[in-house]
Amino acid sequence: MTVLTKSPLLLVLTAIMVLVNMLFCFVGAKIFNGSLEGSIIASNACMVAVAGYINAKNSGEGDSCDVAQYDTMFRLLDNYPANWFNKGYPKQGEPVPFRTGNKSDQAACFSFYDTKEGNAMFVAIVGQGPVTRGYPIIGMGKPGVTEGIPKNCTGFPLFDPRGKKADELCAKFCAEHTCDEIEEIFNKAGIPCQRAYGPADIEKGPQYGSRENIVEWDDQCFGKMKGIGVTNIFKKNPSQIVASAPCFGEHNREVLKDFGYTDEEIDALYKKGELATWTPADTARIKNFVEWHFFWDPERQAKRIGLEYPPKK
Repeated sequence: MTVLTKSPLLLVLTAIMVLVNMLFCFVGAKIFNGSLEGSIIASNACMVAVAGYINAKNSGEGDSCDVAQYDTMFRLLDNYPANWFNKGYPKQGEPVPFRTGNKSDQAACFSFYDTKEGNAMFVAIVGQGPVTRGYPIIGMGKPGVTEGIPKNCTGFPLFDPRGKKADELCAKFCAEHTCDEIEEIFNKAGIPCQRAYGPADIEKGPQYGSRENIVEWDDQCFGKMKGIGVTNIFKKNPSQIVASAPCFGEHNREVLKDFGYTDEEIDALYKKGELATWTPADTARIKNFVEWHFFWDPERQAKRIGLEYPPKK
């Protein structure tokens, strides 16, 4: 992908990418899936495009920037490649110890912790302020008072016995409290924390509701359903869901007419088998909506579109 930019404005891009990088370090996301990759790369491309636009507007000159998928994701690995290439990396077939998932392998009290009701809470008792206020809460003692914890302590690494103890105390504290209790206690003390949102949290979350992130619509195959709403709603030109996703070949005739085909020519293509249009029932049958459990209420949803239920084997 090629976009316009200029070196001084890459400072803007770098600053934003650093924030994104910090976010990924914050959540411990070291293994990426396809959907996540696409979102991050698209964000990177957009930021480059904005930088290039600002530069072109100010200077009257354009530049190009090659945005590649692999190096965008590689950059988000933060300091791990430096560890691999300087400290050594696993031989073929050996496990990769640097993949930490939702747990930090370096800092104490900087991970996701299981809570009393079985949920998860990210806690960040790192930095002088959070440590000063947070260590007494989890039972670690008070910096500058408790032996072994200096006055301006910013936390400890996990390999330090004090860090190991602090992390165990944080895990114990979270295991003895619910997410609501932890949020109330830590927010009052100014300690960064964030619960891991599950589907129920999202569905009842006020921010999701106010931004219409979850909406309902009628899908021609699935019927009435609920899912993700329109992202990026413009004030003067708000987008909206006006139809469900089309079935295979649903718009063949309209598209071919735009290219100059007549109805007779299109009918001939159908007759030769060179064109096909699936009905909702065809779609569900060919794509195994019942057998592969895409339908959540299979009997009702199958009968709604005229599909035989249960399907013949």
